Amino acid sequence: MVREAASPSLPADLLELAKPRITSLVALTTAAGFAVASPYGELDARLFAHTVVGTALVCGGSAALNHYLERALDARM
Repeated sequence: MVREAASPSLPADLLELAKPRITSLVALTTAAGFAVASPYGELDARLFAHTVVGTALVCGGSAALNHYLERALDARM
């Protein structure tokens, strides 16, 4: 008897579309660049958090949009 694999849940699928490993690397690079560019070591914590979180959201959203736009080409591979 062959058991079918359980299908992943919707939140797990959406997280996979956002490519979390790549997104985290982009967010880390943004954080490092922000810290280095801060004048005299003064880091505005609120602006820093907004910049890093915003960058991660944009990166994840663009990855998901890329999956959507490339679905026909990916299906042929």
